[in-house]
Amino acid sequence: MSYKNIEIQEELLQVPHFSNDDAIAIGLLIYERAKKEGYPIGIDISRNRTTLFHMTLPGANIQNEQWMSRKRNTSYYFERSTLYYESPLREEILNAGFDYRDYAPAGGAFPIRIAGSGYVGAAIVSGLASIEDHNLVAWAIAKHYGIDGVPDAEIV
Repeated sequence: MSYKNIEIQEELLQVPHFSNDDAIAIGLLIYERAKKEGYPIGIDISRNRTTLFHMTLPGANIQNEQWMSRKRNTSYYFERSTLYYESPLREEILNAGFDYRDYAPAGGAFPIRIAGSGYVGAAIVSGLASIEDHNLVAWAIAKHYGIDGVPDAEIV
């Protein structure tokens, strides 16, 4: 299994700025949609490994917290969407010595990149299928910054 549109999303969703207020707004967009849809998810948004927004919705549990931590580590190390590493690169990551207890090659962490500057953080969701976690975060970033035409990641 592999995915398409991840690189397009990452290119289109380079943002002009990323403040505490931006993190809160993105987190609240995810929260409102998850609440409406009844998604049992955790949400974590950080900059330079400092948490700016963090919450869980009903039905989320300690496993979601652990998944978010592992996805955060993976995104910060590679500065990419964790869905990119889900397949077929999962074995490559594990064979390279990354401990699966600390890193998660599973979708749901999306890089926050400032245009012209680079990677500054990650927005993370855990609780749905990997591709749904990923697309929910990408949707919220696009909506907050008013970026149109961002395709969903798809399984191919």
